[in-house]
Amino acid sequence: MKQPFRKKHGPLNLQVAGRYRILGLLLVLWLTGLALTASAWTAETDPERITIIVSLKIKPYMDAVQGIREQLVKRNDVALNVMFMDAQNDAGHDSLAKRMGASPPRLAVAIGPEAMEFLWTRFQSAAVKKMYAMVLDPERVVPGYARRCGIGLNIPAERQIKEFKEKLPELKRIGLIYHPGMNQGFALQAKTAASQNGIELMLLAVDSLDEISVVLNNHWATIGGLWMIPDRVVISESLIPYLIKSAMANNVAVIGYNRYFIESGAACALVRKYQTMGKQAAEMALSMLYEDVCEPTIPAYEVLINPRVLETIGLSYPASQGPENQP
Repeated sequence: MKQPFRKKHGPLNLQVAGRYRILGLLLVLWLTGLALTASAWTAETDPERITIIVSLKIKPYMDAVQGIREQLVKRNDVALNVMFMDAQNDAGHDSLAKRMGASPPRLAVAIGPEAMEFLWTRFQSAAVKKMYAMVLDPERVVPGYARRCGIGLNIPAERQIKEFKEKLPELKRIGLIYHPGMNQGFALQAKTAASQNGIELMLLAVDSLDEISVVLNNHWATIGGLWMIPDRVVISESLIPYLIKSAMANNVAVIGYNRYFIESGAACALVRKYQTMGKQAAEMALSMLYEDVCEPTIPAYEVLINPRVLETIGLSYPASQGPENQP
């Protein structure tokens, strides 16, 4: 008598069922692996958040922010957030610190000295990388700045002296007016660099605005150029036109540090290019994010020459200087 089909083929059915269970388990594991891979891929491709803290809404700072945006806007691996300091409604910057702490970025960029001071003294987070831009004398803003990363507004003395030698080769004696308490170190570096480049640099130290006229009146006859550097003590915007007019009357070429000097009649000015500095800051930010590297960077600038002024005071205009170097 034949056995029932189910009983006869029972072991076979069990084998088939077992195989299906194994295949089902493998399918579940495969799908789980896909989900985990997708999750990991999503996490890896989340953009790195960069917060830009701006000291004030003034054109130089906004130009720098624009430069950062232009450099990073097409990248999908970073996300920018811009915050402005509000001295009027948030004098202690408590609100800004709370907002930063609630959603800390991977990197914070301080634009201007106030933002730099806030970032290093008020916002304490070891997990957030920090850098600065558009800061004059950063070592005065946050002590120990050599350990800080960023792009200052200072152009090395040696670089400026070389620019004078190339752009104004007839100037052999230049007077540098400065406050010793603010710029003594820079003045000494400049004197050494000038000597190495065949230029005699006379250090005209003054302790107050009242001393400037006296010191210059004693040296107009012995200098061919007057070099004015950013110095909070002895240089003010209202003083610049007066000094330039006095220099012109004595056939002395004034060398300044922004477009206002050229517009006021200076012969030459080393003008910082703020938007390009923003692009420099963007590149530095990427290096910090992905390589943890921060290389010293000279701020972007251009040398403007005023040929009409040079002609008026009897200095020749180098033929190598093209229209792009004129105001």
